[in-house]
Amino acid sequence: MRVLRFRYSRPSLSIQDAHDAVKGLAVRLRTGDPPRDDDLVLEETLRKATGVSVAELAHVAEHWPNA
Repeated sequence: MRVLRFRYSRPSLSIQDAHDAVKGLAVRLRTGDPPRDDDLVLEETLRKATGVSVAELAHVAEHWPNA
């Protein structure tokens, strides 16, 4: 959450918004299109902060609590 709040310059972020951001990033990285530089930076930052890939994080995000 901290990484995503910083990325989007928001003091708070809902669970749903965080899930959507991670899932969207995972989808963009899976396409055959060249990744955007900011997506690569976010991917690296999330991997360092969580210790898992964006794909794994997107899967885990499906089970995040709503509160």
